[in-house]
Amino acid sequence: PFGNSFRSPRFIFISHKKDYYILNKNNELILSSDSKLPSMIGHNIGNIYSRKTNKEDKELISKFFDKLTTYIMSYNASSSIRYSVNPFLGKTKFEYDKFESIYTLTTNEIRLDKPKDKIWSSSEELTSYRNDWIEHFPQYEDYIQHLLACRFSKNRRSSFMYLNFNPAFGKSVLMDILVSLGVATQLSEQDIKYSSASGINTTKLRSAWVLVFDELKGFPAEFKSMINTLSVTAKFKFSEEFDVYQKLLLSAESNQALMSDSGVDTQLTDRINYITNKDKPVQLSERKLYKQNPEFYYKTLTQVIFQDLRSGLDRYIAMGQDEANNKASSVLRELHKQYSLEHSTNNVEDEVKQALMNAKEALKNQWKDYINKDY
Repeated sequence: PFGNSFRSPRFIFISHKKDYYILNKNNELILSSDSKLPSMIGHNIGNIYSRKTNKEDKELISKFFDKLTTYIMSYNASSSIRYSVNPFLGKTKFEYDKFESIYTLTTNEIRLDKPKDKIWSSSEELTSYRNDWIEHFPQYEDYIQHLLACRFSKNRRSSFMYLNFNPAFGKSVLMDILVSLGVATQLSEQDIKYSSASGINTTKLRSAWVLVFDELKGFPAEFKSMINTLSVTAKFKFSEEFDVYQKLLLSAESNQALMSDSGVDTQLTDRINYITNKDKPVQLSERKLYKQNPEFYYKTLTQVIFQDLRSGLDRYIAMGQDEANNKASSVLRELHKQYSLEHSTNNVEDEVKQALMNAKEALKNQWKDYINKDY
C-alpha cells in the first residue's frame, strides 16, 4: 500500500518534550503528533495512501507507524538542533550525532535578498550616490569588509562592531537596509541574557549574518561567549544553536559599559571594533543629494549596499573554503588593529599597571622622606 512513498524519505525526530517533527521539502521543521504523523509524512514525502486501502492495508499501515514511532523514540531522540550555512557545501545535509544526541541541518545558500524596490539608475548615478554615502560615512567600505570577513572567518572573536553615531546620522537607515536585504535581524540585550527561555524569532536567526542591537545600554556577560554560536531555547520548543557572524552595536549616546573613564576590560577591547562620528556630527537629512529626494536616496543606497555585498560574497566563495577563511581572518585582524576599542578608551590592565606604578613611586618618595628626615 505504500507505493513509492519513501523513495526520498525525510528525517524525523522526537524532542525532549515528546513532540514529533518532520523536516519538509523547504528544510522547515514541522510539529506533528502521534495522530497526525501519517498525514504529515504523506504531505511532505508522498501520500502513503496511494490507492484505495482495504482493511488489511489499514492494519498494516497502523502496525507500520507503531514500529516507526518506536524507532524514532529509540534511535532519533534529541532535545536540540544546530543550524549552519556553508556555501561551499554541494547540497543540504541533515545529520544526527548519536553521541551528542544533536541534529545538524546545514544548508548551502547565504541569504542576500534583492532590493524590493527597483530603481532605474545608471552606473554613474549609483557611483555618485555611493561616493556621497562614503563622504558621509568615511568608514563605510571598512564596515562592509568587516561584515563580509565575519561571514567567512571561522574565528570571529573580533566580530563586534560598535557604531557610536550622533542622532540623525543615519544608523537606522543602515540597519533598515540590512534587514530589508535579509542579512540582519534585530535583537535586544534581554534576548541574549535570557536566551534559555526566549521568545526570539529563531527562523530569522537561521539566515542572518548580522545581529543588530540598537541603542545598546550595556554589555551583558553573555555577549562574551557569543563569538561563533548562539544557543536559544524558544518558548515551548527544543534547544536550537545558530552560527552567528557580525554583531552590530548601535547607539547615539556613549555606552558606559564600554566607554567608562575607569577603563575597559581587555576581554572587551579584544572583541569590539569602534567607529564614531562624534568629530563630524553631520545629519544625513542635511546632505544636498539626500534632500533632493530622500526616498530615491534610500532606494539607491539599498542597491549600492546590495551590490557591495553581492560582489563580496562572490569573491570569497570563488576562493574556496580554506582560502576564504584565511583571507577573512586576516582582514579581521587588520581591521581590529585600526578600530579596536582600546584606541578610544583606557584599558583596565593599563589603568591597574599605572596605578601600581604611581603607588610604588609614592612609597619610594615617602621612604626617601623618612630616611632624610632630621630627628
